[in-house]
Amino acid sequence: MLAFSVSLSGSDWRSIHVLDLVSLEEISGSCDWARYTSIAWKKDGRGFYYCRYPAVDEDKTAEERGTSTAEVKNQMVYFHQVGSSQEQDRLIYEDPDHPDWNFRLTTTDDGKYLLIGVTQSCAPQEKLHLIDIEQHFGYESKHVVTLIDDFEAEYHYIANDGSLFYVRTNRDAPRNQIVRIDVEKEVLPSWTSLLEEHPSDVLVHAEAVDGNKMVVIYQQDVKHVLELRHLQEGALIRPLQLPDLGCVTVNSRRRDSDFFFRFTSFVHAGSIFHVDLNGGGEPKLYRQVDVPDHDPSDYATEQVRWPIPCTWTFWSSRLCGSSFNSLNRFSMRARMERRFLCSLLRKNQSGYPLLANSTATVAS
Repeated sequence: MLAFSVSLSGSDWRSIHVLDLVSLEEISGSCDWARYTSIAWKKDGRGFYYCRYPAVDEDKTAEERGTSTAEVKNQMVYFHQVGSSQEQDRLIYEDPDHPDWNFRLTTTDDGKYLLIGVTQSCAPQEKLHLIDIEQHFGYESKHVVTLIDDFEAEYHYIANDGSLFYVRTNRDAPRNQIVRIDVEKEVLPSWTSLLEEHPSDVLVHAEAVDGNKMVVIYQQDVKHVLELRHLQEGALIRPLQLPDLGCVTVNSRRRDSDFFFRFTSFVHAGSIFHVDLNGGGEPKLYRQVDVPDHDPSDYATEQVRWPIPCTWTFWSSRLCGSSFNSLNRFSMRARMERRFLCSLLRKNQSGYPLLANSTATVAS
């Protein structure tokens, strides 16, 4: 089954539909009045959790709602059984005392728990609730357990072994860390640090793969670094080589021994790579966006510091020859140093003194 949402006329309103991937036919029973929602499937595929608002502008068409400015409040969490009408959906969670709060939903890989993240703004801060849907399915609304009851940080589920959760959080770690939490034994926010905050790099993403491993993305000097680590220990297994300086997004599942990532850069319009951990574990090109009359190998990208990280892209020596390439790089370095010196002078004129004995070299 595939659940997807449809928006008409640029509206924030979403209508959620379900497609049978075998017959490629849409299943009756759409969910309307959804907005700013995630979709969290129950493991058996018979239904999903989603967020919706009370119906407004019911007298208007879908196209007219696209331009509506009516205020919407009181988001709610519902469960929809595939094939049933929305009128039969069950209310799982709401907070009428805080009508402006929104919810983010995640079901765990083992299908045992539903996580409800509660946000009050766009800031990376949320409360966190948990429901044991394996034990209390059908009565979820009576068994909501609060794990985090303040807006001090955000929490991203990576994986769990029963009640032992692996979570990425920025609590007490502005550049993020990965912690291990036993949600049935520990009093939160007390936990064991699994992968401590890096002194300079930002931990932007982590996903479980191949049972006891996880793929980790760090942002290092405004570029992404991809690593394979042990899930239960956090120890580095090995770095994964990227084709160039750029950014990646990862898609993996814990039960699979392989995963995919998408890579983009200054010269790569978008490429998808496949990593088979049982077949050597080296990224192999799976699919790419082909741009007419453009070959990424015609260019080279390097990163230097003046004093912050600076990245330049230039014609490669393969295309123009090594002597031209060296001259090209020298010219670019000269321009970068000139801009850096001008920046220092502007700061000095604004009242910020230059550092003693500081120098900047400019090539004419």
